[in-house]
Amino acid sequence: MKIFQEICQKNIKIAAWMEPKLSRLPGLNPLNPVDWLFSDDVFAKQMAYRDYLISSKRDVVFRSLAGSEAACEELLDLMVKHLVLCDYQKTSNGIIRPDGVEVILGEDHPLIEAGRLTQHDLCIMEEDGPEHKLSAACLCFPSSWSLDEKIGRQLIKIHEPVPSYDAQIAKRVQRLFDAIRVNNPMFRVNSLIYSDPNLHQPRTMSARRMVSNASKLWLRSEFQTLIRMPVSKAVIFCIHNTIVPMESLNKVQREQLNVDELMSAYGVA
Repeated sequence: MKIFQEICQKNIKIAAWMEPKLSRLPGLNPLNPVDWLFSDDVFAKQMAYRDYLISSKRDVVFRSLAGSEAACEELLDLMVKHLVLCDYQKTSNGIIRPDGVEVILGEDHPLIEAGRLTQHDLCIMEEDGPEHKLSAACLCFPSSWSLDEKIGRQLIKIHEPVPSYDAQIAKRVQRLFDAIRVNNPMFRVNSLIYSDPNLHQPRTMSARRMVSNASKLWLRSEFQTLIRMPVSKAVIFCIHNTIVPMESLNKVQREQLNVDELMSAYGVA
């Protein structure tokens, strides 16, 4: 819908390309547990878009494999306990978000309810032999990937179309997944260039994203967190999207951002 076409923050949360510890792959760093889930200046707009997508495109933004139910329920329970310490209010039927919308709990799939509580997309990764696989997700704002293609896949297959994600990086990421401890989450940040600011951009591996030199450009940054569940031991991969027009970056940020390099990884029209 047109009303959701351009939802942009006032500022970028972290200019990842300006910090060596974040710009080098895989770029994972410790995160204070209190900062696991956060809201920003477009919370209400992003949440309205999430509600719309979940109600109108449920089969596109939500998938859950048999056997993932326990991890989904555990995630929702942990989120509710975390969010009521923030600006959320618990009610007899559910929980009220900071935008005033009440999400009723216990009437839908727990991952759908969790996905309606936060700006973060939620992907559940569970052990599958030597790797972790994507067993469930509520993914409203994908950055050019398809949940239908990725569900049930292991890490290396999930990142198949990413040019810099080779076998060596995959091994390092898997070791980091294995090393994540309860109450010790990790985070990383990426930087992407888009010609379209729409948050909902699912694409298959065969449909390459095109970036046009002739059009206005946006910087899309994902704040990604990894947190391990205490009971199921699943790793939750959370993605918070920030989108800002390129011209909103300050002079130093623009000078150090290698736009050509970021664009070269994709098709340029």
